[in-house]
Amino acid sequence: MNTYDRNWIAATLVVLTFFLNPAAHATEGGASLYLPGTYNDFSAAVFGPSGVYFRNDFLPYHGTISRAPIGAQIFNDVDQRVWMNSFKFSLQTDAGILGARYGAALTLPVVLAGRAEGFVELDQAKRQNRRSGIGDLYISPIQLNWGWGEHHLTFSQGIFAPTGSYDADRVFNPLPTFCDWHSRLLVQASRQRRSSPT
Repeated sequence: MNTYDRNWIAATLVVLTFFLNPAAHATEGGASLYLPGTYNDFSAAVFGPSGVYFRNDFLPYHGTISRAPIGAQIFNDVDQRVWMNSFKFSLQTDAGILGARYGAALTLPVVLAGRAEGFVELDQAKRQNRRSGIGDLYISPIQLNWGWGEHHLTFSQGIFAPTGSYDADRVFNPLPTFCDWHSRLLVQASRQRRSSPT
């Protein structure tokens, strides 16, 4: 496959990424399945040698908000603490599809301990609860990676499966627990510095 064909395929994927995503939808308190700082690292667009990889991320999180809609009520002075572990598995191959290397990934978030408390706005009654358990499983059966020297482009299509638990009456729910498609296009240019001999 020549450079022109690769560039055409890459440009097509860029355009499709914008059109394949579903329409936006409202969620409880504007929540999403993305927790800032937990999704990937700076080398996410680069494939390593073929093989199966495992990554484990431990995420302690503490947050407060003065006013938030939770379930069918408005809460004041909500305080939340979560200790979560994210198990990430990825398969990277040398198999070629459309001139790209093929890969797949799976992420299983586990809430080790989580608690939230707040005051119901109407009667100022304090409510709190604790939760632990499995969150929403993320499966990415399609990951395509193109590499041109120091430049990398990765397209992936994934889905969040609602495997966690959700209750509108709880102050704390580990994840929103809804099915959601995620199309991602990652671009990276990496330049290696060569050290001069001493």
